[in-house]
Amino acid sequence: MSELFDKSIRTLELPRVLKLLADQAVSPEAKELALAVRPETDYEDVLRLLDQTDGARTMMILHGAPGFSGVKPIRKLLDRADRGGSLSISELIRVGDLLYAARRAKEYFNMDAMEPTAIDQIFLSIHGNRFLEDKIRRCIPLYGRLLRLLFYRVPVLVISLRRVVHKRTQQIVIIFIRHAHTS
Repeated sequence: MSELFDKSIRTLELPRVLKLLADQAVSPEAKELALAVRPETDYEDVLRLLDQTDGARTMMILHGAPGFSGVKPIRKLLDRADRGGSLSISELIRVGDLLYAARRAKEYFNMDAMEPTAIDQIFLSIHGNRFLEDKIRRCIPLYGRLLRLLFYRVPVLVISLRRVVHKRTQQIVIIFIRHAHTS
């Protein structure tokens, strides 16, 4: 870009504005994207983006902001799974959280109840997978119950076993002592 363009960006304090925008992002990747925003110079693109901004503002006024908190990137996880790798429980939870957020975003956008906006295509491109989301949700509680058993019950079992072993050791010692005295 030109020196005048760079000076205009500094004068308008674009980096500070972008920092404020990035602070609202829900993931590190979204923060990076927010910080990478640059002013558009093509007239048609400017109009399209202004229409999208108006559409988003209208939806937020009517329905509040859609919830994307807790969404974490899963592209690397999916790439690994595509290559035949397996996912850990925490990684499956991330996939389930994203599927849930996609379903909620789709529900947030109710095409029948709203006037058409310039961001309709964004919402129409979101595809969830309720079947997979439910499968993950059903499996994870089983894992959670197993973890609770392991973390809460195993220490109790260990303590109980120590008591039994200690008690048995005392009994064996007493038997040896009695046997030694009788011999």
